Amino acid sequence: MPKCIVADDSSIIRSVINIILTNRGFDVVETDNGDETVYLYNQMKDDLALIILDYEISGTNGLDILYKIRSEEEKTDRRVSIIMSSFVTSEKRIRDALDGGADDYLMRPFDGDILNSKLEHLGVMDE
Repeated sequence: MPKCIVADDSSIIRSVINIILTNRGFDVVETDNGDETVYLYNQMKDDLALIILDYEISGTNGLDILYKIRSEEEKTDRRVSIIMSSFVTSEKRIRDALDGGADDYLMRPFDGDILNSKLEHLGVMDE
């Protein structure tokens, strides 16, 4: 069962993503804090398939978390798929995330079909 961290300070967003991913066979761990996201990543990185990361999460912000994880991965041969998520859909915000190492960007609002298509595109689940 693939493992995923859903890091978002909105309990509603976490719940929606959790339901979608659980229905697709993921083992989901939720957090509402950026610092805890980094901690969970370090604890789970050997078995982790995916992180869905809020750009504006409390604590360490999403972009800084993205940089920390990608920097840590440079020391290993593993790379976790990361989807940044936000209500802010400016071209600059999306470009900053993708240039920083995000594999995709989930614009809100979204539905299960949109999230599933991103997961399929990244190859973290079967079609």
